Amino acid sequence: TTTAATATQELTLVNATQNVDDEDDDLDFFALLKKSKAHRIEKEQNWKPEDELEDLTEEQLALKGPLLWEVSFQSLLKDPQGMEVFLLHMGDTSCKENGLFWRESQAIKELEDDIQVKLAVDTVYKKFVNVQTATLCVNVSPEHRALAKELIDHEPPERHAFAAVQKEVFYMMRKDTYPKFLASDRFRKAKKKFLKDEKKRKKQEQKEDKKQEKMKKSEKAMITTTTSTTTTSTTTSTTTKTEAIPTTDTTKVKKTTTKKKKKSNSSNGNGFGGLSAGFLLGNSKNSNNTKKKKKKKKGVSCC
Repeated sequence: TTTAATATQELTLVNATQNVDDEDDDLDFFALLKKSKAHRIEKEQNWKPEDELEDLTEEQLALKGPLLWEVSFQSLLKDPQGMEVFLLHMGDTSCKENGLFWRESQAIKELEDDIQVKLAVDTVYKKFVNVQTATLCVNVSPEHRALAKELIDHEPPERHAFAAVQKEVFYMMRKDTYPKFLASDRFRKAKKKFLKDEKKRKKQEQKEDKKQEKMKKSEKAMITTTTSTTTTSTTTSTTTKTEAIPTTDTTKVKKTTTKKKKKSNSSNGNGFGGLSAGFLLGNSKNSNNTKKKKKKKKGVSCC
């Protein structure tokens, strides 16, 4: 009897232990679930559009305007002009609240003053997120609405309070609105206008380039002409100088030589060019004789 009672007690103890273990397993499961949920909420709370990587080539990244919007949804959202066209399309398809919410939520992240952030966060929450007050209510999960409410009540309020709501709206727009936009008439018209304007711009650039080339060529021609004229005038003046120098030198030499000759004559021949005194006297006698003969002839004619 004692042995049977002991066995029964041991069996009861084993069953109780198993029940406790089962309860612990249940507690661990819910704890893990709760932990997983908290981690997911934290991840969504810290979500950024940049986290959604787009695998673009270098050629695609070099594109502009509608050509870039066509291959990159994020580029469309970042381009103010692209966002305007996208909002017009969303107005046509009755989902404009998503685009307006996105734009205003992104603008909050650029604010620096906490007071401005608080006012902007409250405005966006009442306008787009709060079901009771929203005039342009976005279609998101109650969980994300509650998370946004929790974050905007912080002091100071979180700039990224709507990150989870933004993520949900981002996926809705990218999966549904964006493909329809690319197939819309609005996008086709925007693309056509862009290509036409680009063609005009390139023609204008080519025209300007040709004009610049002409100006450069004319400037080069003017520089060349000026250089050649300067070179010619320099050569001419140099030649004139080289020819004038010896001429003036020879005349000076001639003058100096004549002066020297005169001096030598006056010194050697008593001023008569170096001739002897006797020769000069003889010449003077001959001249006197001729004068006398002339006088005799004159006297004869008188008689």
